[in-house]
Amino acid sequence: MMIRTTIFLLFSLCLMPAFGQAQDAVVSLDEAVTRTLAENPALQAQGYQMQIQEARTLQAGITPQPQLSVEAENFLGSGSNDMFSGMQTTFSISWILDRGIRQSRVDAASARMPLIESEINIARLDAVAEKLGGYRAARCWLLSVANRKPLCASDENLSMWARNWRKVQEGAAVLTLALDAKGDSVSRDVEQAVFDLKAGFKTAMDDGLKFHHFWPVLFKFIKHVNGWAADNALTGAAAKACHDELMNIDSILGILDPTQMPVPLSDLPAEVQGMVADRQKAREAKDFAQSDALRDTIEKAGFRVEDTAGIPRVFKA
Repeated sequence: MMIRTTIFLLFSLCLMPAFGQAQDAVVSLDEAVTRTLAENPALQAQGYQMQIQEARTLQAGITPQPQLSVEAENFLGSGSNDMFSGMQTTFSISWILDRGIRQSRVDAASARMPLIESEINIARLDAVAEKLGGYRAARCWLLSVANRKPLCASDENLSMWARNWRKVQEGAAVLTLALDAKGDSVSRDVEQAVFDLKAGFKTAMDDGLKFHHFWPVLFKFIKHVNGWAADNALTGAAAKACHDELMNIDSILGILDPTQMPVPLSDLPAEVQGMVADRQKAREAKDFAQSDALRDTIEKAGFRVEDTAGIPRVFKA
């Protein structure tokens, strides 16, 4: 009787990469988003997924391990041979020739990497947008970077740019509502402000898209707009001149959020205009029950009312 016993000894390799992270108040553009998301649990988990996938890719590319084979025949002997006297042993070392199988494993592991990277980038953008107050605010912050200079991602700087974006958004809303104002005249101050805004943007565009030089011009323009509106000095024509130029520029920058822009009262359906006017009268008469009822009716018509110190603002629901 012949008994064959085969023992396989396999050798494996362990890879344990170590990673370090530097955290500074001012970082490069690629590192800026990572800095702001350092404490985001969801993104940390996705970062681990990326490391795992990288390890899988490395593992798939490792050359197959050698195999040590030990064979023993006639372990108990036969015929006149007894016990171990007739045992025959064979030792051999061999490598598996995968003939392209290893590259297939590498390709399969690598194919997953772009998808994970895309998921991480989307999650990063979501977290930055949430921190700044929206995707438009995040875009405003990103466009603030100077060419070949670091983008500051400190909490203080991000908060400042969130405030800057809200000021610009509010200025656009003020101009939108002022389109209903009476008057066809445009003052020289308004003409100059519109000219400066247009010239400042053109200069930034012609100078290698250096928008960080344009922001002071834009903020100065918004300050003028708010001042004119507070003094009731904006005519309908002046508001339109300012509004049109601002919208032309934003068609390129894309920093204004149209969903947060009020609808001019003149653009509302006549029925809704009437309900908004009646609701304002009810509020002035302190008839809050009637005011609430009209608000609900306006919402059913597809619009949302936001009360302010002046005239109410109406948004598409």
